[in-house]
Amino acid sequence: MTPRPLRVLMAPDWRPNNPYLRLLSAALAAQGVEVAFPTGTKRALPLARLVAQQPCDWLHLHWPEAFWSRGSGLALRLRQWRFPLDLALANRRARIAYTAHNLTPHDAPAGRLVRRNLRLLLRRASVVFVHSAAAQRAVETTHGPLGDRAAIEPHGDLLPVGTAPPSREAARAALGLPPHETAALMFGVVRPYKGILEVIRRWHALPAKWHLWIVGPAEDSTYAHEVAAIARPLGAQVRLVFERTADETLLQWIAAADATLFNYRHCLTSGACCLARSAGSKIVLPTRLDTIDLREPCSTVFRFDAVERDLAAVLERAAAAPPDPTATAIWRTETAWRTIAARMNEIYANVAR
Repeated sequence: MTPRPLRVLMAPDWRPNNPYLRLLSAALAAQGVEVAFPTGTKRALPLARLVAQQPCDWLHLHWPEAFWSRGSGLALRLRQWRFPLDLALANRRARIAYTAHNLTPHDAPAGRLVRRNLRLLLRRASVVFVHSAAAQRAVETTHGPLGDRAAIEPHGDLLPVGTAPPSREAARAALGLPPHETAALMFGVVRPYKGILEVIRRWHALPAKWHLWIVGPAEDSTYAHEVAAIARPLGAQVRLVFERTADETLLQWIAAADATLFNYRHCLTSGACCLARSAGSKIVLPTRLDTIDLREPCSTVFRFDAVERDLAAVLERAAAAPPDPTATAIWRTETAWRTIAARMNEIYANVAR
């Protein structure tokens, strides 16, 4: 008798704005795994109700704060407080898998209940996926040992298979950008933890030839106004594009830039960094973000210690470096979704047995 395919319920369903979930679920489906996402709105004990209504072998959580972060005041604290009960009830019907994308939720205070919820989730999970050995160490330092339940899987390639970025010249022509401008790009949702204000304040001290492009939706209008106010004295040296762009357009921005710049205050892993790596961009980021695995040393990845001390010099090195298509091709092979999904499917099956 042919064995029944594994059924995996992935939550939350953030596919509309998150290519990671779209690409992972498609790759798992190609491996024969039945992947589902939550349907409908489940308010009270959402996880338990989900697995009751959508039976599965595995409940695979990615950003668990989606199930306790809605509302404010007493309603918010109640959701946070009852999460362990919800998780325990769900675990009666399905094994728990968890991918640790973050140590704690971005731009939100990691209060006692949030830390407790993450710690209990990590203890209850039959397998915890992390994107690098350094990320595993960070999770264990913060939340406790994982033992043999930890599984290191790289962040998958966010550039569609067979897609190649345009040339710098073609990308600038398509976007209507000056052909000879020297520019660094910061892209993605404009949020405080990404250290954008710190970079703009330092930009005053950079040579006038350097331009900064900030491209991405600004969900917090107050923060967006603050960014715009600090950038205003720099005039045309800083270009603000506060809008969500199509994938093709974002790839044009990455290709048009002389370097992609990241200055996250804290980050366990970064899909944006991985996308830039797949696109062959020269990447500039802080040494403190050592859990982001970009397969270093690499001729297109440059680290700086402090924005105010060595950002300018590192940007110059990145802009002067030649592209490295061989390194990019190797990266994309090592982070291919079919490989990641095959290993994940094997782990699902082995643990289930």
